[in-house]
Amino acid sequence: MYELGIFAAFILWVYSTMMAVANANSQLSRNLAKVGMRLSWVSGEPVPVGDQAGGAWRFISALLAAIFGLAAILFSWFTVAISVGMMIYQKSKAAGMPQAVKEFRWKLRNVDMTREQILTEMAAAQNAVMPGSAARQ
Repeated sequence: MYELGIFAAFILWVYSTMMAVANANSQLSRNLAKVGMRLSWVSGEPVPVGDQAGGAWRFISALLAAIFGLAAILFSWFTVAISVGMMIYQKSKAAGMPQAVKEFRWKLRNVDMTREQILTEMAAAQNAVMPGSAARQ
């Protein structure tokens, strides 16, 4: 049973590593870069781009994250449970979002937008979440 857990954890590690590479080269990442943001490697949420040392630091940190994930395979079913729980959370967190926010997220993922378009859509989505917030700014 332990070996089956290791195999399942390995398959999930391969999947998550491939998704991280795909996300790093996605339309979403390109659009976020236009407004000074990037996807967090841990949560997958947009975060501000900090002062980074450059491409070498990004490669080293991505490599360390992949090695850590590979080492976590030894925890077998615990790793599988955590991975599946994170996937379910990522899919279910959009359930209660207003339609304007869902449309904005879809556009970020699928449409090559200019910086001005992104900021305009972001303000509209924020106003849908907290009505009147755009007027206070």
